[in-house]
Amino acid sequence: MSASERGIRVSWRARASCAGKGSARTLHPAPRQGRSEGYTLVELLVSLVILGTLVGGLGLALSTGLDADERARREGERAQEIRLIINALRADIQHAALTPGSERSWLIGSDESDGDRDTDTLRLTTRSRRISLGRLELLESSSPAWEETRDADWSAVTYSLAPLDTGEGLGLFRREQTPPGIDPLEELGEEELLSDAVTGFNVRFFDGEAWADAWDTTEEGSGVLPRVIEVTLDLFGGDGEENGVSVTAAFPIRALPPVEATETDEDATSLP
Repeated sequence: MSASERGIRVSWRARASCAGKGSARTLHPAPRQGRSEGYTLVELLVSLVILGTLVGGLGLALSTGLDADERARREGERAQEIRLIINALRADIQHAALTPGSERSWLIGSDESDGDRDTDTLRLTTRSRRISLGRLELLESSSPAWEETRDADWSAVTYSLAPLDTGEGLGLFRREQTPPGIDPLEELGEEELLSDAVTGFNVRFFDGEAWADAWDTTEEGSGVLPRVIEVTLDLFGGDGEENGVSVTAAFPIRALPPVEATETDEDATSLP
């Protein structure tokens, strides 16, 4: 073999060797069989923790909002209930009146208690249902309708705490009789429940100089009205309880000019 042939063979082997080495460097390992794409256990646990935190926060916010709405509703109902009671007391007290010498007009306030709870009673004759003079002028003074209208101008009203029909607890009741009877302690007329939330009822009287816990115009020499009547209502146990509240209001009496008793007053059929 000549030198030229040996050179050609060596050159060819070198090229083949180089080509083989180059192809070996470009090979990549084959992907493993049986491995699926997905989340690891740690990733799932972290996701569950985040989701639970979000749901808990939303639930807490919803519960807080519902509680606040319910609390606002109860406070609104309580305020409306107090407003109705105060309006009724104001109308009756401000128009309280006496007829000198008549057995059919009075103002009596008793100081009572049941343990630590005030259970006063207020009895008075009032003209809160005053009939307009125009209506009287349309009637003949001698007609029975005129007499009935005169009587309808007066009412005997009583405020007191009494047991509820359910037998559980007390409530504030208002009793009205039109026209008034002769006995102020006689329970006549229609009775209505003003509130089953009132647990205490206290009344005080101001004569222009000092406050008194009781008043009675039926006693001899005491036939005058107080200038101001103060009423304190305890609801749901009063300020001493968690959800209790106490409300105090003072009502001046718009006393009418004294009306002299006439023979009609003693007739026990009508009031002047």
